[in-house]
Amino acid sequence: MRNKKILFISIFILMIVLSIGAVSAEDADDAIASTNDDTVLEDSEATASGTVSGGVDVVTENPWGTQGQPNHGELSYDIPADAKTIKSADVYVNVFGTTATDTYATNVTTTIKTDNGDESYNEILCIASEKSSTVFPVNDHVTKSYLDYMIHYNITSKLTGLNGTTLKINVDTNNMTGLTGKLFDGRIKLIALVLAYDDGDDDIINYWINDNQIWTGSNTTLTFDTTSMSDVLEMSLTNIALDSSDATYFLNGNLLTNPEYKTGNYYKYNKWDVTDYYNSSKKTEFLGIGAQGSYGVSHKQALAVLVAKPGQVSSSIDSITTERAGKVYSSTQIPIAYPGLSNKITIKVTTNKNGKYVVKLLADGVEVNSTEISLTAGTTPLTLIDNTIRPINSSATYAGTSGTYDKVNYTVQLFLKDEKLANSSIDAVILYNGYFNKALYDQNSLESFYSGAITGDIVIDVSDFVNSAGTSGKYATGTTNRVDNWTVSLKDGSVIVKAFIYVPYTSITGDNINMLNATFNNQTLTPVAFIRDQTNAVGLGGYGILVYDVTSFIINGNNTLALNRTLSGGIYPSTLIYLTNTTGSNVIKEVYISNCADVVGAYGNGDRKLKIDSTFDVSSNEAVNATVYVFGAGSEPGRASISVNGVLDDNVWNTTVKNTVSYYTKDLTGITGAIDISLILNKGMFTALQQIVVVTKNAKENTTPVKPVEPVTPKVNKKASKIVAKKKTFKAKTKVKKYTITLKSGKKPIKKVLVTLKVKGKTYKVKTNAKGKATFKIKNLKKKGKYTATIKFKGDKTYKSATKKVKITVKK
Repeated sequence: MRNKKILFISIFILMIVLSIGAVSAEDADDAIASTNDDTVLEDSEATASGTVSGGVDVVTENPWGTQGQPNHGELSYDIPADAKTIKSADVYVNVFGTTATDTYATNVTTTIKTDNGDESYNEILCIASEKSSTVFPVNDHVTKSYLDYMIHYNITSKLTGLNGTTLKINVDTNNMTGLTGKLFDGRIKLIALVLAYDDGDDDIINYWINDNQIWTGSNTTLTFDTTSMSDVLEMSLTNIALDSSDATYFLNGNLLTNPEYKTGNYYKYNKWDVTDYYNSSKKTEFLGIGAQGSYGVSHKQALAVLVAKPGQVSSSIDSITTERAGKVYSSTQIPIAYPGLSNKITIKVTTNKNGKYVVKLLADGVEVNSTEISLTAGTTPLTLIDNTIRPINSSATYAGTSGTYDKVNYTVQLFLKDEKLANSSIDAVILYNGYFNKALYDQNSLESFYSGAITGDIVIDVSDFVNSAGTSGKYATGTTNRVDNWTVSLKDGSVIVKAFIYVPYTSITGDNINMLNATFNNQTLTPVAFIRDQTNAVGLGGYGILVYDVTSFIINGNNTLALNRTLSGGIYPSTLIYLTNTTGSNVIKEVYISNCADVVGAYGNGDRKLKIDSTFDVSSNEAVNATVYVFGAGSEPGRASISVNGVLDDNVWNTTVKNTVSYYTKDLTGITGAIDISLILNKGMFTALQQIVVVTKNAKENTTPVKPVEPVTPKVNKKASKIVAKKKTFKAKTKVKKYTITLKSGKKPIKKVLVTLKVKGKTYKVKTNAKGKATFKIKNLKKKGKYTATIKFKGDKTYKSATKKVKITVKK
């Protein structure tokens, strides 16, 4: 030890001699910061601390260089304009010493450049150390730990009044002349600036700086005395390690991950948000576990800065709103919710703490959404989604500010670390935009009214009725009678086997199956189907369609439909559809007709798209071609788009006449199995009508015409169906969560029918097996929580529809 002391004294004297003409390093440390950090830190728990109102900035550079060559590095920093008082400014320079011995000597010049001029400080680095965790002093602001020298200058007084200007720190290393027999390696690992300042407001920001460089072949633990704070709103930790491999880090026993990270030559920069790891009952401990390198386990801890904003958490839900209905309904903006749709609930949250919060949405006391979200201090708008379906029934009426209507209560709750911080509620009117595949008179969703096979063709002919104004395809005001005409031209050898007329209507109050007197070729008609829909908006009546079977009355030539309206409202142009068989035909056409009348309208629905979905389960094996026809009433240009099996065709209506009936066709050749159709509203409103799929196949030799299946009518007594499903719990790590239900009618399983399961905004479709069971493979439930799943069977010609909701829980 005596020899080491003599060496230290000799070098120290030489440093003084060589530093003549430059500002001494001791002078730089005369400007002591409020932290009083003017001593060499001799153990890993030694930290400097302070309090400011503005902020604490940590800026670093990793210049490095070439061994044996002079090395230059520069750090540039813009002092904040609001830094009214700079409380402390500390510069750190770390130079690689190559070995633990004193065989290398380096001259280091650090120049501080400000608007007040330049000042330089010189250091001579040449002492022996050990391969251990011992930190050796070179002077009162320079230490050596194993291979590295750490230089520390306090320059606080040099920056007085320089807020809003730029500070530059230049570091140069050169071969030390005058010391014979010494090698040179002055590669710079680190230039760092830690600057703390006040900005004049009332914020309180605590900080701790541990600049005790230390090397270890195992682990290091730094301790920050944070016990003066009862709680924190924000806490961050910045750490600089100067090694080839980075360590694994823990704070108060918690593994630190996802940092702001930079890496370089023997340089690792990590900055973490550690707010959630603060423990008010004890000091904060920072553990670094060394990594395996080329020469064994190594960890070089250089600089750690902990910054915390103390205080108690305060949060509030400032507002909660759903979409609003005004305009058509009343002068008051009324909160609304839609059945059959995902409802948007918008809230504004104000909090004074950054962190991960949980926001829960309850509908009538049942949790329907739980979302983890990162919030920053201040006011944040959030949108929550209610994917559950509100009740759809005839009592859900709406008549402006008075009258009777169903409501749903939405409650939003805000949590932090399982503690409920805020709670807010709102009542929303259930405003349905029609029944979305449901009709008022207990009719099931989109039933196939007709399906069959023909050897001839299918003809679709919309009447060309135009009112006296020339702009509408429906009855003019005050008109009670109308006549539609069609000319039928049969091919040789063809006969009509089925013929239907579709008469759509709009906005008729008190609509019923007998609201039209209709004759076809002077024969009185009775509807074989009456399908209707209705919004619960005030002043609007029913929307629907009457279907007539005119097979017995249609003729080859001119055909006339006479209509007499008994109720006020709009009657759209009628459509004649007839099917033929042809002698000697070499094709067979399978025809599937699905009848519906679903109102699609915005009604204050914002930018959300409304749509109607349907599915055709067709037999398309050996098909030559296939075509789909999709009808709409009030379908003027720009009103709707259509998606078939996921392929979207935008703005499909091209008629130039308003309020008419038109249809869209699409070639489906090559499609096999189920055909999924979505009709999507773009603007305004209209009524979705019948959809037809025609599949053409080559006829086999000696094939006789196939007799079409008779139409299904309101006369069929359907059997009740029941969904058997229970609540289920899955583990979050299970990627595909298999959930099985059973569909029955009494004790009899309902087999080979389509059932759907909708959960968290995604719909899954599966057919039941021979035992009536359907297994859904759920893939979108990845986070823990409780979810509501809606299971549906839409019904068919034999069985009524069924719906059931179940709870699905996902846990760790």
